[in-house]
Amino acid sequence: MKIISSTILLFVVFNCIAQSRNKIRWVKAPYSQSLYIGLVDDTVNYKHIVDNIYKDSADKFYILTQAYDGKGGGDSLFTRQYYKNMSSFFDLKTYKKYNKHFFSTNGKVYWWWINSDGEFPNEVHGADPITFVPFDSVFGGKDKNYVYYGCPWGVDTIKGANPKSIKVLGPYNHGCDYDCYFKDDENVFFEFEKIKGADVKSFKYIKEKLYKGKLYYDAKDKHYKYYKGKRIE
Repeated sequence: MKIISSTILLFVVFNCIAQSRNKIRWVKAPYSQSLYIGLVDDTVNYKHIVDNIYKDSADKFYILTQAYDGKGGGDSLFTRQYYKNMSSFFDLKTYKKYNKHFFSTNGKVYWWWINSDGEFPNEVHGADPITFVPFDSVFGGKDKNYVYYGCPWGVDTIKGANPKSIKVLGPYNHGCDYDCYFKDDENVFFEFEKIKGADVKSFKYIKEKLYKGKLYYDAKDKHYKYYKGKRIE
């Protein structure tokens, strides 16, 4: 009985120490009525370096992210912040942040993928970190060689698209999504595919139109109307 009591006491003590160091404070997420986030503020063990990167006393690098922590009463969900070790990944001498989604380190461009366990870096294969520029309106970007687009399953090149003349037509989405039209000086694209026969000069994206309560078209040129990249006869 004494052994069990001592074990419980030690667990309580160490748990209290951890809680006091991490200073976890539960708050309701501003973008959700049912999500609560356990905010951690540990300035003793982790020093903020730049952006979302922190360093401990052993010069190891971390990011402050959050993971699913369980379900509460009713529809309430809980996530808890934690410091994730990224020491073998980051090189601060080559690190560059482009926006909240994209960054580069060690000569490669990456984007942050988020799931229930936190944030994970995913490489934009073939991207040039020196000339890469993210789009302002959709998830993707361009460099001196290629145009990139994608998420949530990955960021890939739009084959045949000219990065020097590429234009994002819409719809605009700052997060991970598809269904976007692009055009360059020679071709029109829907997501990753060329739209054969589309007139580049007159082609434009418009908000979805309804006909008798059904979606009719979301783009047009001087010859045709289109819906999700398909020509409507």
